[in-house]
Amino acid sequence: MNKKRFGLIGNPLAHSISPKIHKMLVPGIDYQLYPLDQDQFDSFLSTCNLDGFNVTIPYKQKIMSQLDRLDQSAQKVQAVNTVVKESGQWVGYNTDYLGFMKALEFHQIDLKDETCAVLGSGGVSKAVCYALDLLNASYTVVSRTPDNKMISYQQLKDEQQLFTCLIQTTPIGMDPNVQDQILTLDSFTNLNCVIDVIANPLRTKFLIDAKSKGCKIMGGFDMLVMQAAAADELFFKTDISNESIQNARNKIFLEESNLVLIGMPSCGKSTIGKQLAMEFGFSFVDMDDLIEKRIHMPIASFLNQDNEGEFRKIEQDVAKSLQRIHHSVIACGGGVVENKTTMQYLMKNGILIYLDQDLRKLQADESRPLSNDRDKLERLYNRRKDLYLGYSDYQLQMQDSIDKNVNMIRSILKG
Repeated sequence: MNKKRFGLIGNPLAHSISPKIHKMLVPGIDYQLYPLDQDQFDSFLSTCNLDGFNVTIPYKQKIMSQLDRLDQSAQKVQAVNTVVKESGQWVGYNTDYLGFMKALEFHQIDLKDETCAVLGSGGVSKAVCYALDLLNASYTVVSRTPDNKMISYQQLKDEQQLFTCLIQTTPIGMDPNVQDQILTLDSFTNLNCVIDVIANPLRTKFLIDAKSKGCKIMGGFDMLVMQAAAADELFFKTDISNESIQNARNKIFLEESNLVLIGMPSCGKSTIGKQLAMEFGFSFVDMDDLIEKRIHMPIASFLNQDNEGEFRKIEQDVAKSLQRIHHSVIACGGGVVENKTTMQYLMKNGILIYLDQDLRKLQADESRPLSNDRDKLERLYNRRKDLYLGYSDYQLQMQDSIDKNVNMIRSILKG
């Protein structure tokens, strides 16, 4: 097995985690990245010595004419993301549609009763549409250059009330252009579900906005893992168990994420965060410590100068500096949820955990100007609780020991 060589072609590939995924799914696999410009792509098949490879933007359709044979999946989708050398011939397959279907299943999303708009008409869009056909789901493709079976983005906006699900299949919003989004959701009134096939960042701005509207969301990470597993099965002519795929998925997702702890002052974010970081081998980041280094004084002294508005701007800037880090536990200040932009930065690659401490056990503290007496503390709690719940991915009802809380978080994260 180890003598065979595989890889991924496309451009750009700098931020791809595909090698990590394949090596987790098939320990010992030789899997490398091959970023190709157009000239290199044109000669790749005649010069490479691989046994198979995956294909990503912008070559999923361009590769088709160079292959000896197309599997039925590639013919149906009219895009190739997996190529295997079989009996001396290059054979093209599509596993993206399988990855999409299995990701929906993992997230328990049923699209049969939804009316979907598929944003984009490229190779990934075609795979998604093929999956939707197999699922008997209703959909319309949206394109900047629509043909007679598609609609334009202006038509989508004009008829937004007809659609209950948006599926974003373009590269818009991918790292490093994380602030970009294909459209805004402000005018959409009937959305139940929003899906974005981008895997980096783990949550695009498009998805973060959808979550703030109360929509069920799904990013592209699980589709990426599931299609990779299907490709490896083709590479090695074997089956990979669901348990192995699930274990690989959970481990990689955790490695690519940050654990972001939110909750009221005195709930234990820093204490629990340090122990979590030690247990998982993560870095520990205390946002309040970073803020104090910027303002050159204790936060309490800064807030005593009636500077809460300025403080929130600094907190937002610190969150922005953290938006592309991975593998860290981030303990946030209690009021971080009061700034939507700050939360968007933290959510991009963050698993948000709300440490929900009983109000009766929270301590008013003279060193905290915003909660230095019981009345202020209770007002803060009542103002913020729904924000904590809305932003969090998981809620932890705090127990009476650090070890119990850490054990509960470990159980949540390891599924």
